[in-house]
Amino acid sequence: MPLLRRNTVGNQLTPGCGTLAILAREPGKFSAEHLTILEILARQVVTRLELYRAMRVQEQAQRTLQRTERALATERCFVPVRWTPIPFLAALLNTDGRMVRLNYPCMQLTGLTQFDAVGLPFIEHVLELPDRRWQRTSCARPPRTGFRPS
Repeated sequence: MPLLRRNTVGNQLTPGCGTLAILAREPGKFSAEHLTILEILARQVVTRLELYRAMRVQEQAQRTLQRTERALATERCFVPVRWTPIPFLAALLNTDGRMVRLNYPCMQLTGLTQFDAVGLPFIEHVLELPDRRWQRTSCARPPRTGFRPS
């Protein structure tokens, strides 16, 4: 008996993952009731196999999430230890230019706490107006090729 499963598109039966083989002691002795029971058994087998597959996918996703959380926890522990004692102003920004973390001197200068700073745009909240203009013009230009600091 082929193991069939319902397709999510159109609710049609599609080939499943194999065949359920049931042997009778005597040929041709399966009644209609026996066949109905075998169909139910086949559906249960397919359901169980799909459950196992879904559980494997979910476990893989859970392991990936745990690895990511461990990496973030390690980073959270590492960044403050290396970040706080830096004796100059330092701000960690995300790709959108929003503040993620400030070191202590930067918090003192800006008057922002770590909690208040997270998510604020750095340029608008930290830089003075002339510096904002400089940032817009200097970052808008492509970098010079062959430039070497002296």
